[in-house]
Amino acid sequence: MGSRFSVRPYLLLLSGTTLWVSCLWLAPLGLSAGREEALWLYVFFHPICHQLPERSFFLWGFPLAVCQRCFGLYLGFWLGVLLLPVTRAFSAWIAARPRIALVFMAPMLIDVAWGGLAVTRFATGLLAAFPFSSLVWLALKQFTETISLSKRKRT
Repeated sequence: MGSRFSVRPYLLLLSGTTLWVSCLWLAPLGLSAGREEALWLYVFFHPICHQLPERSFFLWGFPLAVCQRCFGLYLGFWLGVLLLPVTRAFSAWIAARPRIALVFMAPMLIDVAWGGLAVTRFATGLLAAFPFSSLVWLALKQFTETISLSKRKRT
């Protein structure tokens, strides 16, 4: 994973994931403030989440834009991105063995089969997504380095 930490791609990834996770709680905040536009956030997330109210956390009297498990997945990915600068050894370990990230999904798969509780749906989603942030980070870093290298070759 290289020894140099690339700030620009990191900030791009962090900004994107922060925006994504913010939309999850902005939906109930908007509805609680009487803003019907917030319904568009539910519409946006509907194709990727069942949004069952009985499987969703509530804020301000309204469900988040996704269920507990999806919220755990997105928050776990965001936390992984946020902590990338301080978890570089973990990121390098995952990058060297990308299939090991699948092991982090095992508890979630067991929880899906078992039915789970709100806290287990959330926690297993959090655990499952965390290592994938390192893999996405590595791919984004390689992509930006490739673009930068091709620009230098043209000049």
